[in-house]
Amino acid sequence: MTIKSIVDANYRFIAAYQEVNARVNQRQQALALYATLTVSLLAVLVALKPSEDSGNLPVEWLVLGFPVASTCLAFLNYKAERAITNLRKFISELERLGNAHEALPS
Repeated sequence: MTIKSIVDANYRFIAAYQEVNARVNQRQQALALYATLTVSLLAVLVALKPSEDSGNLPVEWLVLGFPVASTCLAFLNYKAERAITNLRKFISELERLGNAHEALPS
């Protein structure tokens, strides 16, 4: 005789849901970091605006910071989305173990 214990949905996947929340938080932090870097680069470009009495300042290298920051954000966002997608698939599979999705809300 096999005894199957069904645990309430609130307790079954709490670790997986916490991991999803952590990944969403990481994605938000990456977006905040990108916004900070972009605003900082803009501030430096404005601060280094050459005046008439000084020579030409080489600020062309600062312009390269914008595509680098955008590329880093794109890769971090892609990584976070892949992790969240994998965790959601994992949670979905766990909810279907033993046909628990028929008796408990998913």
